[in-house]
Amino acid sequence: APGETQFSNLSQWQSMPNPAVGQAQDNLRRFLKGEPKALGTVQIMIAIMVLLIGVIQLLTPCQIIVVISGIPFWGAIFYIISGSLSVAANQNSRSHLIAGAIAMNIISSIVASIGIILYALEMVLINQFICQQSSY
Repeated sequence: APGETQFSNLSQWQSMPNPAVGQAQDNLRRFLKGEPKALGTVQIMIAIMVLLIGVIQLLTPCQIIVVISGIPFWGAIFYIISGSLSVAANQNSRSHLIAGAIAMNIISSIVASIGIILYALEMVLINQFICQQSSY
């Protein structure tokens, strides 16, 4: 009789839905609803544009904050990795690939924020330099 109780409890557990599986499927649907392929493609295109702008800035006579920091170059690398992972996660929906894409998107957002701060700082400093030059 005790063995029958264990088997009946086991069959009861097997027939119950696993909340972790349902949560994972919901997360996958939510991730794919955000169109990661389009996001990844745009991130790669932006990375190429940022890299080309960095090369142009590198060829200018004055070395400016953004070029010295290297944000156009290492930022572009982060965007390309992030975009590639987003495209790959769209094509192959494995949980570790999706987690990697989300993590790299977060890191890319932080890098972009740093880039915005550096560009804003550079604009302020260049504006002050131009104003000082024109006052003479």
